[in-house]
Amino acid sequence: MNNLDILDFCTQNPEPAYDPFYSKAESSLIISKDNGTLNDLQKANRMMIESISGISALMSCPEDNSSAIDSLIKKIASILDSCDGINYSELVSYFSVNDVSFSVYSKLSKNDKLDFLSEIIKEYIKDRHSIYLQYGYTDTSLQSKADSFAHKKSGPQGSSKIESILASMHVIYKPITTYIQFCSASACYIKPDLADAHLFKEILAKKRIRFDWSNAHIGKVPDFCIKIHDNILIGEQKHMKESGGGQDKQVVELVDFIDQKENSNYIKYISFLDGVLFNQIFNHPSKGKMEEQRSKIYEILNRNENSYFVNTAGFRRLISLASSKNLT
Repeated sequence: MNNLDILDFCTQNPEPAYDPFYSKAESSLIISKDNGTLNDLQKANRMMIESISGISALMSCPEDNSSAIDSLIKKIASILDSCDGINYSELVSYFSVNDVSFSVYSKLSKNDKLDFLSEIIKEYIKDRHSIYLQYGYTDTSLQSKADSFAHKKSGPQGSSKIESILASMHVIYKPITTYIQFCSASACYIKPDLADAHLFKEILAKKRIRFDWSNAHIGKVPDFCIKIHDNILIGEQKHMKESGGGQDKQVVELVDFIDQKENSNYIKYISFLDGVLFNQIFNHPSKGKMEEQRSKIYEILNRNENSYFVNTAGFRRLISLASSKNLT
């Protein structure tokens, strides 16, 4: 199979909407699994709600309770400053209704925070607190808010996915610290963007690999460098689900990555577009930016036979072909 055959295989095996490699169900859990055992966040949030109820009660009294109210506001300010995850609370969510993010609030001086809270809590009591009390405050609101931001925290999951795929195909990540070890291994890989940057630079120098992409992208290194038999597969992976803004810039990086050519046929460049954006570019052809990206990719693959643009299925096929010495 050549690079265009592999891309065709990718389009026939599109990316799934749900990919278990990117599930954050366990790591994003911020409340206790057992409602009989509250964690620090839950305790702090309940204490804050009680304080807001206290302020509400004091505000309805005819006498002057400003001193007691100030004390409760300071207590709430202390909770907001010290409790990890409190930005997912109902009160903080209400900040956004009034055009104030938690990050903006966090940068205020101590006195400005107290002034802001004294105003916003009064509005919160009027607009939200009594309604929430009527329906019942629940810790699940903390979790649901945290879950709504979970998609922004991919972290090392892309690297873990590659590692899992390679391990299933008997390409094991193992300690390789020298150029000789890398060259003598029949199947191995290194992570230039993590612990193996120095070794990768040595490989480039001794194998006389230009790797021009790095110069055009402020010295960036690839996500993986895989050796299978005589082939060296240098690759960049990006997990993306939709286009626009920063995502378009990342697609440009992937397109530029395969637009490299070395003197040796054993050096392969791989752009791994991981996620349903791949389907939008190739399986649901549209006009505009994605049409330009698609056309550019085909143009590059036609003139660079040692470059590959793949999705998950294509990456697996590529590794399988390299392992069986059938990669052309």
